[in-house]
Amino acid sequence: MSLVLLSEAIENYLTARRARYSSTTVKNEGHVLHRFVAIRGDIEVRHLTAEHVEEYFLSLLQPHTDRSGVHRPAVQPSSHNYYLARLKSFFAYCTQRGLTRVDLLAYVPPSREARRTRQQPSPEIFWAMLDTAGDPRDRALIATALNTGLRANEIAKLKVGDVDLDTLTLRAWISKSKVEDDMPVTSDLTAELSSWLAYYARSIERPLLGNDHLFPAATGPRYRWRC
Repeated sequence: MSLVLLSEAIENYLTARRARYSSTTVKNEGHVLHRFVAIRGDIEVRHLTAEHVEEYFLSLLQPHTDRSGVHRPAVQPSSHNYYLARLKSFFAYCTQRGLTRVDLLAYVPPSREARRTRQQPSPEIFWAMLDTAGDPRDRALIATALNTGLRANEIAKLKVGDVDLDTLTLRAWISKSKVEDDMPVTSDLTAELSSWLAYYARSIERPLLGNDHLFPAATGPRYRWRC
C-alpha cells in the first residue's frame, strides 16, 4: 500500500470532489475531514484502524480540546451522523485507491436522532401571506414558491420563457439534483402568473421576451428588465 498521510489523501479527495460538487459542499466536507486529522493526528492512511476511528467518534460525545487547541462542545446525534457520512465517503475513496483494506467504520454505528415536530403553517396562513404582498411581482413570486416548492435561488433564475401557460408547465433548474424539470402549473398559479405577466408587460411598456427574468429586480417606479 502507498505511504500516504491522511492530510495528503484528504487533499486529493477534496480535489476530486471539486470536479463534481459545489464549493460549499466541498468546504463542509473539508471541515469534517480536517477536524478528524486534528484530533486523530496526521498518520499514514495504512496505519489507520477501526479502533482509531471509534476513539475519534467517542471523543466527540464529550466536550474536548483538539490538537489545534480549539475547545469543542459535544456533538449532537445529527452532527454525529453527518460526520459519519462524510468519513464513510472519504474512507471509500481510500479503499478504492488501495490506501487501506480495513473496514474503518466497523465499530461506529449511526446515532438515533430525535424526531422533531417542525412548524407546519396552515393553508390559511399561506393564503394570508399571499394577500399581504403589496407588489404584483411579490404576490406572483410568493404564489410560485407556495405552489412549486422551489428554492429562492431557483425562482430568481426563472425566465419568462420558462413559463408555458398553454401546456401548464414551468421549466426550472433544480439546484440540488442539478437537473431541469418541467413542473406542473396549478390552476391557482396559472391565475397568478397570468395576472402578473400582463401587469409586467404594461409596466415595462413592451411585449415580454423569453429571456426576461420572470421576477425582475425592481428599481424606482418601473421593473429593471435588462440583466
